[in-house]
Amino acid sequence: FSFNAPQGACPTCNGLGQLSVFTEEKLCDPKLSMSDGALRCFTERGNILFTRIDERHMNDLYRQFSINRRTSWKKLPEETRKLVLHGNAEVPLGISNVFRFSGQLRKKIQNGQWPGIIAILQFVYRFAKGPLEKFQETSVCPDCEGRRLNPTALAVRFHEQDIHSLSEASLEEAILFFESIELSVREEKIGRDIFREIRDRLHFLNDVGVGYLNLNRSAATLSGGEAQRIRLASQLGAGLQGVLYVLDEPSIGLHQSDNLKLIETLKKLRDRGNTVLVVEHDEETIESADHIVDVGPVAGLNGGEITAQGSLHDI
Repeated sequence: FSFNAPQGACPTCNGLGQLSVFTEEKLCDPKLSMSDGALRCFTERGNILFTRIDERHMNDLYRQFSINRRTSWKKLPEETRKLVLHGNAEVPLGISNVFRFSGQLRKKIQNGQWPGIIAILQFVYRFAKGPLEKFQETSVCPDCEGRRLNPTALAVRFHEQDIHSLSEASLEEAILFFESIELSVREEKIGRDIFREIRDRLHFLNDVGVGYLNLNRSAATLSGGEAQRIRLASQLGAGLQGVLYVLDEPSIGLHQSDNLKLIETLKKLRDRGNTVLVVEHDEETIESADHIVDVGPVAGLNGGEITAQGSLHDI
């Protein structure tokens, strides 16, 4: 059930949910002819990026298939454009005929066999991804439709839900689902520890104020405050003692009701025998602290002095 493992991943997109493909729009300048640089994947030296395939190969191609290299790309017949990009034969590509002894490929072209620019770039992409990504467009995988898993994994259902539909739920919706399902005796035996762990983890996340997030939310799209609160939830689950936790404005972006949940979470960490040091401007969080250190009197060069410390009552 993991898209990170070959047993569960969609074989078409390798579990990414999307495909990056080389496209004519990204590769070609419609206003230029091939002799003037219509194919953007060629370097100033006249070779395809990182390869030994160069103008000699292209000249063989033009002669073999009677292509006018001086005609602008957009005026070339569609069949010709398709031939240049997609080829007309499945020519085996390898380290030898792409990166080292490119004469082998010339013989194929002279015999009327051309693999196509895109097939060559797909081979090179295995070794040098970054510089070639500008010639690609990203689209949703047509087979898994962005779900990242293979048909076998998606065929398994639990109380009418597959793992993808559950992953699309928000944390609050997932809590409701797992709290309301009625388990059979068999399900209870199999999943007793698993269900307890799932519920605990969902509640930890909800308690730190991120219950609105979907379970399949990408970590890269989280705000700094959200990412910090999720790490905080993982610490709650760890149950450690004697640890110093340092948090930098964890209340940023939180609704007032969620802020109260966050404060309660911080108190739980404290009550387990940990020290929680919070840098914060939120008045409610400051008032909840056992000990306050006020730094000022202003920000910047004229700040940095401890202006007061002690309990809220003392200050």
